[in-house]
Amino acid sequence: MRKNCICIITILVVLATGQIAYASDNATYDPPSNVVAGIKPFSDAYTLGIISPGSLNKDGDEALPGGIVVNVRINATSWPAGSSQADAEAMVSVSPVSLTYTALNETQNTDVSIAVGAGAVVGDYTYTIQGVPPTGLGWGLGAHNLTISVGETGTGDTTPPIVTIVEPADGAAIVYCLGGTPVDIEFQAVDPESAITSVAATVNGAGVTLDATGLGTNNVTATGVFIAGGIGAYTVVASATSQGGTGDATADFTVNYVMGWLPPLSLGKTSKGGSDVPIKFTARDCSNLFVHDETVTVVVYEVTAGGDVACLSGVFGEGASFIRIDDAAGQYIINFKTAAGAHNYRADVLFNGFFQASKQFSVR
Repeated sequence: MRKNCICIITILVVLATGQIAYASDNATYDPPSNVVAGIKPFSDAYTLGIISPGSLNKDGDEALPGGIVVNVRINATSWPAGSSQADAEAMVSVSPVSLTYTALNETQNTDVSIAVGAGAVVGDYTYTIQGVPPTGLGWGLGAHNLTISVGETGTGDTTPPIVTIVEPADGAAIVYCLGGTPVDIEFQAVDPESAITSVAATVNGAGVTLDATGLGTNNVTATGVFIAGGIGAYTVVASATSQGGTGDATADFTVNYVMGWLPPLSLGKTSKGGSDVPIKFTARDCSNLFVHDETVTVVVYEVTAGGDVACLSGVFGEGASFIRIDDAAGQYIINFKTAAGAHNYRADVLFNGFFQASKQFSVR
């Protein structure tokens, strides 16, 4: 009988509080945790999303009438010997510090800023960051976990940064755009021993203006845009400098027309040996606009068991033996006189000496 009384009292106390918060009612955090590492001094920043719970109390309320204001609290939970909780918490700040919620499962963002000074004690610092609402709501707090690993300022770094080019990918083929082809440049540089102080990039020797995030830290991301003036082969050289020297990386890419073969070669039919075969093709840009390029060259080879033999090398001009450009029809045309009998041929198209397309055809 006494046991039953104790249970009843417990239930009444819980109901009286009105603050029951089950695990599923906790606020959630995006990302749930983060690890930041660097050689002091350094700084970093990221965006933290705090998502209100799916329900706020034992009744599973589905709204926040009038809205609630939630304060973002930073709590240092551990720090290296020689430091203090106050020192640790001084390294981290959030903005804004108050978030207003008007609905359940609602995301509000705050920016987390980290500033580690030259006098910080080397070691790991751990934190929880929580959105704390007014009391009485039954909002399970949950927490975002942050770890800051502080390394000593390097004095003997002899290893340059490791540079990785993200864009363009090595070997990328980019479609030409009339008026200039924008090519995104992005690379990352990492040096765990000392801070990266500068970054640079060139494309075929021409400098690229960069926006760099993280300069003065051990991890830098740099972005920029290079405008390619024509088709051809290009090389990106990206570099980063730290106390250990300058590291670099390269990536090759090409800028090309969109090539298309037109009848009769596009039909794949065999012509009669000794006949004239019109070689027709088109070249278009990234917006499918026809490109008029008088640097065009067509080289026709006879394909034989002993090797390919050049039969024709045509360039732009007037007359049957030259390449004509028909802007209205959006095509290039040159006539090729085939030899009598059975032969296999290959037509190569180049612009400004840069190969663009190839097509094989036969006569019988």
